[in-house]
Amino acid sequence: MLILFLSILTLLSTGYVFGTRFAPRHHGIAKGTLGLILALGIQSLFQTAFYYLNIQLSKTTDIFSLIGTAIVAIIAWFSFQQKRENEAGFPSSRSIPKIIAGVILLLASIPIFIFTLQGTASASTGSSILTPWTQLPQNTLLYIALLWLLLFISTIAIKSPLFSAIHSGIALFSVTSITPLIYKVGFGFDGFLHIASERVLLTTGTLSPKPLYYMGQYVFTTWLSRLFTIPIESVDRWLIPILTAILLPLALYLIQQPAPKTETSKKQKSYLFAFLLLPLLPLAPFIATTPQYFSYLLSITALFLLFGVMESRVVHPMAPLILSMWALAIHPLAGLPVLFVALAVLFSERSRLFSGFLILCATLSVPIAFFALSAYSGIRIEWATGALFSPQLWGEQFQRLNPFVGNHFALWPAWAELTQRATPLIFLFFAIGSIFTTRKRWTMVLTLSAVFLWISGAGLHIGSDFQFLIEYERANYADRLQSLAFFCLLPAVLPGFILLIRRIRTSPRFIQISLLIIALLWSSGLAYSAFPRNDALVTGHGWSTSQYDMDAVRLIHMDANGNDYTVLANQSVSASAVSQLGFYRYVNDLFFYPIPTGGPLYQIYLKMTYQEPTRETAYEASVLGKTNLVYVVVNRYWWQASSLSESLRNVADQNWDILTKKEKLNQDDWQIHIYKFDFNNSSSSSSTASE
Repeated sequence: MLILFLSILTLLSTGYVFGTRFAPRHHGIAKGTLGLILALGIQSLFQTAFYYLNIQLSKTTDIFSLIGTAIVAIIAWFSFQQKRENEAGFPSSRSIPKIIAGVILLLASIPIFIFTLQGTASASTGSSILTPWTQLPQNTLLYIALLWLLLFISTIAIKSPLFSAIHSGIALFSVTSITPLIYKVGFGFDGFLHIASERVLLTTGTLSPKPLYYMGQYVFTTWLSRLFTIPIESVDRWLIPILTAILLPLALYLIQQPAPKTETSKKQKSYLFAFLLLPLLPLAPFIATTPQYFSYLLSITALFLLFGVMESRVVHPMAPLILSMWALAIHPLAGLPVLFVALAVLFSERSRLFSGFLILCATLSVPIAFFALSAYSGIRIEWATGALFSPQLWGEQFQRLNPFVGNHFALWPAWAELTQRATPLIFLFFAIGSIFTTRKRWTMVLTLSAVFLWISGAGLHIGSDFQFLIEYERANYADRLQSLAFFCLLPAVLPGFILLIRRIRTSPRFIQISLLIIALLWSSGLAYSAFPRNDALVTGHGWSTSQYDMDAVRLIHMDANGNDYTVLANQSVSASAVSQLGFYRYVNDLFFYPIPTGGPLYQIYLKMTYQEPTRETAYEASVLGKTNLVYVVVNRYWWQASSLSESLRNVADQNWDILTKKEKLNQDDWQIHIYKFDFNNSSSSSSTASE
């Protein structure tokens, strides 16, 4: 308890120092929250350094990392003097009716927000699903649109950054909370791997072998778990959904110029309409916690704060740089380009040549990093530099920018797809408009950085083949680089976007209402597309991990009775194995469940399920895994489950069923078939078990 008290006291104290020095013109909670985030980032950087210095992470390193953060705060206190003459106070007068109206709008949002969370929580499921939209109440998107509508009304009518920040945080959380609430077991596959790694780090204080990335998140989540005695699963599940609802509104609040002290003070430029950009922001990277998404979130926050550095002049350059370095510690492939872009923006007014060099560094950093990894670490990446000179291949990449989705009778799925595809082009249009509007170099630097990062990602698509990944994931790294290109546009978009909103306000009422309706439909489409889909336009294939998968893993482990075994199963069952057993067993670098990265055990699983469901195929897994026991798991939702199960039943030594948890069962109430091959036992038997 004493350590908890001293840790909180240290973080609040250092947070006050960082907030005072790096956002001196703001008051109260906003400045303190920024300072606290920066303190947490610096503390995480110290913890990351301890880890790579082979110092075992524990409560001792927690204390030393806080001491290091306090030392940095002392340096900041004396190095960055607060300019008190530039501070702005509270406005000398404010419309009482507007405050009352703002409170009423805020109170109106609370029941809508509660209904949204309540409906989502009631739809929580432990079964395998392709998309949450089949589980959620039909009015969920309507509630989300209403929350965004209240943000529009509050921002335009009330004109209060505080109210706008609160409204946007509520609306963002109504979307980002869907994943942790509805997926009772967990979401995706990577999240289970990260939680398992974090659990090992929390228990032992180290990881072996040491990964070159992710540690900026791992040390932070394990520190939170250790300090507040919260299960690491809960920390990981809620980290990004909560931080998204805090950091993005906070960043846009901090770029606002505070109200002048007196009515006679010089009128300051308003950037309030920046909040209206959030409903138009794709939210797919913020629905679940992974190091990639955490790095994205910190990067976007840093990029927004750059606007406060360069345009509104209310944020110190150290604030976005600290967040960029934290993003770099979490995931270098996301943080490194953004750090170079941030430096290019900050140097844009001092040296064009150096700023251009930094843009080049941002553009080439990820391809060079992959080239070095393939050359020195044995990671299988095939390079085809000759393909970079193919006009046809480049034409295919530019064709991907085409937002047209074809003629479809499924109106809503087509609309959602259109919003997702067209948003980057629309933002590029606004960024170009900002260049001509502001005629400032920093907007051009950001726009050029975005363009070159997109070209760099396209070059990775064309000239590289990530053979160590499964085929449908080989374009992921190039896609991520192009996502970073889009994020770099966000601060550059703001000047042109704000000017557009101002002009819309002076347009006829019919145009205002029409554009408002389009904006709400657009934000709803983006919210719909943020999650896995299975509709008339998109065929879903990624079934979520279920409680039945967990039951299957436990049953297999119990049946093995301490003997080594190898399992052929899909990625949902493998994710369950990681969740239940951690990194239980490896043969050299081979995990005893298939990891869907195109490894040899996964290839045998594909052979068993798609080609040859025979005893000989199971024996191949036995040889590869160096075990006499092999289990094959078949999920009911797989399209060939019936025929595959019939084939395996004829050649397996034993089989079990994981049954649906109902009071009354029949023979069709199975969810998972398990087939056991025992190469020490030539006899065959059959049994059925229900869970």
